[in-house]
Amino acid sequence: MARFADVLTQLTRRLKLSTGERAALVDDFLDDAAMRLPTVRPVPRNLAGYLTTSFRRRLALDGRREARREAIQHNLLRDVGRGGERVVAETCSEYLVRLADGGGAEGASTGEPTGGSLEDLRGELTEVLRDAASEAEWKIIGWRGERMPYRDIAAMLGIAESTARWRAMRVRERLFGVAKRFIATLPTDEGIALVRSLGGVMLTVADERAPPTARAVRETVQQREGNEHRQLGRQGERDE
Repeated sequence: MARFADVLTQLTRRLKLSTGERAALVDDFLDDAAMRLPTVRPVPRNLAGYLTTSFRRRLALDGRREARREAIQHNLLRDVGRGGERVVAETCSEYLVRLADGGGAEGASTGEPTGGSLEDLRGELTEVLRDAASEAEWKIIGWRGERMPYRDIAAMLGIAESTARWRAMRVRERLFGVAKRFIATLPTDEGIALVRSLGGVMLTVADERAPPTARAVRETVQQREGNEHRQLGRQGERDE
């Protein structure tokens, strides 16, 4: 997969990102693609074309999602957080009211996880890493947090790039499992807020046997993302 990195990096030139951030974006996409490709049917005949198209769609989806998030937040702050629209507050979910308040109302927050849930989750994940992660895996986590490319991490540790990727994915799957179980214990609004603060990454590992709260969180966000993926897919077919 690494041989496609240079081609994909060229597609990120217009993004307002540093060289390291662009390389990390490509690395993350290739990691996901490597895990997804064995299950793709039919098997892509042109791997380079398949990866290029998928990467373009991901960039487009990320851009639209960020623009939509900013627009929603702006409109909520403008129309609901002040003025007469507050009379409908009791019919809104607690999460939306907190987001609309923008921290201005008494006891309100900015739509971030409340009740210390983010701190609690951080503590849970730290315990897992302390007990299960090796020294090399701790280093990999820290370097990836700084968006260091896998090839540089491998050079620092004196291991193969594929080994560095495999270790990172192993730790990531372990942390996903812990986070998924923790989110399932939260009230639905709190779970949605926490998932959003994590960029929705927990939704990629949720399963149908998850508790009701986890399913509600997944369905609330994934339904919208699924519609966006289908729209991008249709647009890509028309472009081709």
